[in-house]
Amino acid sequence: MRVTITSVTCYATEDITGGDEFYGIAGFAVNLPSGNQVRIGEMVGPAIPINSSFAGTKKTLNKVIFTQVVPEHTEINGNFTAYDEDVAKNWSKVRKDVLESMGKAAEGAGKLGSKGAVAENIINAGMGVIDALAIFDDDDVLGSRGFPTIVIDTEDPKFIDGKHTITDTFTFKDSGYLTSDFNYKVGYKIECTETFGSQPTMR
Repeated sequence: MRVTITSVTCYATEDITGGDEFYGIAGFAVNLPSGNQVRIGEMVGPAIPINSSFAGTKKTLNKVIFTQVVPEHTEINGNFTAYDEDVAKNWSKVRKDVLESMGKAAEGAGKLGSKGAVAENIINAGMGVIDALAIFDDDDVLGSRGFPTIVIDTEDPKFIDGKHTITDTFTFKDSGYLTSDFNYKVGYKIECTETFGSQPTMR
């Protein structure tokens, strides 16, 4: 299975004085048939300079944020949080710190509750750690959106010739009195392809 952030389109920036610096953080909770839960995180960064236009300013990204070979009947839940960067960062260090923090959050959350509760706990815990990191204190959160829950079942009618693809967008929008009225659309694609002879990367 592969998840790709395909594009970001800006119709109105968060910064009322000029352009934004867009980036995002994705988190996935993978519930395996074995009963194991695995937490995967990825970033869409470094921050991307973007400005608004009436028709929308579009940036093509094609950033793969999840790619794994998983067994049949695996359930994958995930979300994507979008930010406007206000303070410049050392992105090579930021990515390492964020993904390590998300992994540590998963260790505790993965031991709690039912499969559905575990998925929610892992994602929320991971995002909470990220939001708590001091490096993000001065950045503006545009919002957080959930990907559709995917259950790998090649006998499901949605799988045609061993493939199931979802192409959609997240909308991040806010209208405030005397504050920013940002409006973004983030495109994504989820691709599930049946494989033969490949060993799962998660068990």
